[in-house]
Amino acid sequence: MKDGVVGLDLLTPRDAPFVTRLTGDLGLAAALLAARDDGSGYGFVIRERGELRGLGAVRGIAGSGAELGVLIDPGCRRQGYGAFALGLILEFAFRNLRLDRLSASGPPGEAWRRTLAREGFAADGTLTAAWWAGYRNAPRVATLHRALRPILEAELAAGNAIAETGDGWPDRDSVFIRLRDPFRTAKGPLPVGVEYVEANDAHWWKAEYHTTSPRHLLVC
Repeated sequence: MKDGVVGLDLLTPRDAPFVTRLTGDLGLAAALLAARDDGSGYGFVIRERGELRGLGAVRGIAGSGAELGVLIDPGCRRQGYGAFALGLILEFAFRNLRLDRLSASGPPGEAWRRTLAREGFAADGTLTAAWWAGYRNAPRVATLHRALRPILEAELAAGNAIAETGDGWPDRDSVFIRLRDPFRTAKGPLPVGVEYVEANDAHWWKAEYHTTSPRHLLVC
């Protein structure tokens, strides 16, 4: 990717000529658009400053599973577009569509297999939502302030789950973990260095545990 101004957009009819040129399939764009209408699939294009770089799709949604595919324009391969699209499509499939499992298809070759492996796919090209969530969250959980870890572990043991993780916000050295449900465990004596705040902010979160140096947050 040359300038970083890259987006993943839902496929539209005006993108059909690009899809046909890229895949050689005259009916694929129409099929993807029809799938979106009936909820059985979604097509995406990778767009950089108005220029199309590739195609992605979640197809064959049946029950809790589907097939994921990414295809990059030959002139744009090995520039990070495939990894970019794959990451966003996984977020959409597991978090928005709430699918439980995916199988992946794409261009043959070691580069695509490495891209899949970096996102947690098994060697047979399959990935479950539970494995993906754990794989994606593990680095942030591992670096969470040690005073917050017992609280997180107690929440997970009580049946809560991690909905989102991040770092670099609100400070550069921050770690951020958001739980799916309100805190399930009773607030007892707080570990040294931990503060508890009930913000009850509809736009952000209900409550948080945080440390101040560095500023790490566990919120719900």
